Amino acid sequence: MSRADVLDWMRIAGYHADMRTFLRLYTENRISKRVADEAYRTGTRQKLAGMRCMCHECTKAPTSTTTGEPEK
Repeated sequence: MSRADVLDWMRIAGYHADMRTFLRLYTENRISKRVADEAYRTGTRQKLAGMRCMCHECTKAPTSTTTGEPEK
């Protein structure tokens, strides 16, 4: 995973207030604490500003709870 990818995922963790994922990414990658904290804060600010999250879980198409098929 590239440094840019790690920082994007840290930002997404901040958006979702997911400290567990943030800490895992921080410990598994060589990112300075200052840069990692800034990425987390950026995600938090984006959520407060009303921006949409672009992570896979937030952008996948909703599915029907009965059939598992994508809703139309």
